[in-house]
Amino acid sequence: MRPIERLFLQTEKPPFNCLYRMAVGFVLLPVYHWLLGRDSAFWPLFSFFIGALFLLRIVPAFVRHVFSFSRETQELWSKQRQLAKRYDSYQWGKLFWIGVGFAIYMTVSGNLHGLQLLLGVFCLIGGGVGIVFWRRINRTEELIRASRSSNAVQSEVR
Repeated sequence: MRPIERLFLQTEKPPFNCLYRMAVGFVLLPVYHWLLGRDSAFWPLFSFFIGALFLLRIVPAFVRHVFSFSRETQELWSKQRQLAKRYDSYQWGKLFWIGVGFAIYMTVSGNLHGLQLLLGVFCLIGGGVGIVFWRRINRTEELIRASRSSNAVQSEVR
């Protein structure tokens, strides 16, 4: 596996995945203000946010398509995409860290009001609930895998 592949894979492991999403959340509002001004209407902000989330899915897909990666890296990414398709909580948990980035930006900028605050709170609460559910699901999946491997070992011993 090439170093660049290891770097890409590291961005999806703690703590880098959290830091990466916090950075995304931190820059979203300044970019929104730069592009669209300080308009506090709901639809422009919501549309921009949904567009940013869409880009967070499209850009990695584009990179995977344009550049060649090892079979091992492609398989790991495929497993992550399957988890995301199978469990909504896996995706919702990502919002939490984006919300943390929002909160940090709003605190630093002193802009703790209006729809931006509402969107940040939504990300924190929705993402927090997603993390709780994902941890439960992940724990259950790990127990199932452990049980299967234990059963397989017991079958081999017999």
